[in-house]
Amino acid sequence: MEKYYRMKHLIKKHRRKIVYTTPVLFFIFLTYTAVVSPDKIPVADFSLVSSSTKGLVGDTFAVDVNVNTDTPINAIESSLSFPPEKLEVVSIDQTNSIIDLWVNAPSFFNDIGTITLGGGVLRKGGFVKTGKVFTIIFLTKQTGTVKITAEKTSFAIADGKGTLVAPKINELSYEIEALKIPAQNPDMNDSKTVNLVDAGIWVTNIFKPYSPRNDLNGDGKINLRDMYFFFQ
Repeated sequence: MEKYYRMKHLIKKHRRKIVYTTPVLFFIFLTYTAVVSPDKIPVADFSLVSSSTKGLVGDTFAVDVNVNTDTPINAIESSLSFPPEKLEVVSIDQTNSIIDLWVNAPSFFNDIGTITLGGGVLRKGGFVKTGKVFTIIFLTKQTGTVKITAEKTSFAIADGKGTLVAPKINELSYEIEALKIPAQNPDMNDSKTVNLVDAGIWVTNIFKPYSPRNDLNGDGKINLRDMYFFFQ
C-alpha cells in the first residue's frame, strides 16, 4: 500500500513531464523498434511535387511533399535539403496534412539548406494511399539548376511493431533563369553607376503610388524582381 501511494505521488508530481514526453517516446518506439531486411520491406513513395519547373530570380514557387503508400503507415521522419545560395524557404504550410501529431514540427534552416520533420498518424489503421505532408514556399535567389532532395527518410508501418518502410524518393529539379534587360534604368540618381544608393532610393519610392520608373522590369508590378537589377 505504501508503494502504491508513493507511485501515485510521483505520477502527480511529474504529470507535465509524462504528458509531454510520452508522445516523443512513443514515436521513437514506433519508428525504431523493428528492423527488417530490405527485400521484405514494402515500398512507399515520398515525393516532391511542384506545378512549375522553372522561374526567374525573385520568384516564389510551391513544393508539395507527398506520401503515396499501399501499406498503412503511422509515422514519418525525414530531412530535406536544398542549395541555400540559390533558394530560401519563405514559409511551410501544414494545412490538410495527413500528420495528426507533430513530434518534430517542420522546421527550416536557410543558412544550411535543411528542412526537418517528424510526426505520426493517429487515425485507426494508419494512413494509406496518397496524401500531403506539407507545402514549402521557396524564394529563388540565384540563377542555375537547383535540386531539392529528401534524405534520412523513414516510415513506420501501422502493424504495432514499428516495422520500417523503405521509401522510394524522388528529387525535384527547378531551373532559375536570369531576369531580362531592365525596361527602366536602375540608375535612380543618374550618377552613371548602379549601387546601394540607387537601391535605397528605389526602396523609398516603392511606398509611394505606382510609378513606371520603379517598375524596372516593366511587368506592371513592383517587387523583388525589380530589386534584382541593383545587384548585377
